[in-house]
Amino acid sequence: GSSAMDVVVSRVDIKGGKLIWDNQAAGSKQALESIDVRLDAETLSGPFDLKSDFEWNGAAYNIAVTTGQISEQNKQIPLQMTASTSGNDMHMTFSGNVENGASVKLNGDLEIGAENLGDAIKSISGKPADLPKELAGKFSLAGKLVTTESRVGIDDMMMVLGPVNYSGQ
Repeated sequence: GSSAMDVVVSRVDIKGGKLIWDNQAAGSKQALESIDVRLDAETLSGPFDLKSDFEWNGAAYNIAVTTGQISEQNKQIPLQMTASTSGNDMHMTFSGNVENGASVKLNGDLEIGAENLGDAIKSISGKPADLPKELAGKFSLAGKLVTTESRVGIDDMMMVLGPVNYSGQ
C-alpha cells in the first residue's frame, strides 16, 4: 500500500532567497543573503541531495549534503557533508553515518580547516577574533567524530593551530 513517505520530490529550487534574524531586544540584525538551494529527494524519507550557496557577513559559502534512505529499518544512515567559502580559505568535510536509534548519534571522519583562524572567526561571527597573533594563522583539525548520549569527541585527532601541532586521542 501507499503511504505519505511514497511521495516523490524530484527537485526543490530556491533562487536569490534571504533570511533575516532581527533580535530587537538585543538590537542586532543578521541576514543570510543570496540563498540558492537545490534539493533532490527520491521520497520524503530520502535519499537526499542538497546543494546551497549563500552569503553570510559578506563571505560567500557553499554547502553540499547527501544522505542515504531514512527509515526505521535503516539504523546506519550514510551522511556526506562539505562546506567551504568560495575562496576556499575555510572548509569542512564530514563522511560517516547517523545512527537512527533511541538517540541520534553521529560518527565519521571530520576535517576542518582555515587559512587564517582569525579571519575565519571574523567571517562567521562578524566580529574580529580576540586571538594572540601567533594563533590567528593556519588552522586544521582532522579526526574521527564520535558522539554518544554522554560524549562528543574527536578520536585519532590531528590539529594545527599556527605554530602549534597536536595529535592524540
